[in-house]
Amino acid sequence: MAIIKFKKLRFDAKSPDSLGNKFDIHVVETYTINYLTPILIKTGLYLEMSNDYKLHIDMDRIIVEKYGLTFFENTYGLENNKGELCFVVLKLRQGSCTINKNTKLASAFIFKLEKIKFMEEDPLLEIIQKEK
Repeated sequence: MAIIKFKKLRFDAKSPDSLGNKFDIHVVETYTINYLTPILIKTGLYLEMSNDYKLHIDMDRIIVEKYGLTFFENTYGLENNKGELCFVVLKLRQGSCTINKNTKLASAFIFKLEKIKFMEEDPLLEIIQKEK
């Protein structure tokens, strides 16, 4: 079992729950998000994991549909797999919306990276064999 170290940078940050390789991400402040104006969302969590692990974030589907939000990939705030967990969110619908403190905004998944080897196969060989 892998151990992922974390620190709460704010006393009101929500600790990750152990749900296999997944945990929920909650915001630590109330944010007003305006149309097409990127905003940095903070979680109040500092993570540290070895370099053979990768963090993947999926925004909560209800929040996405309700407010028309998206986030920029690879803006998690982690450098060399350690740092404050935060990301940039963008509202794609007209108007503004408010995300209240402690709202679940996303889910994070942690995966172990394995070394892979690509092996090219000759598609012409398959065609020739089928024709025989």
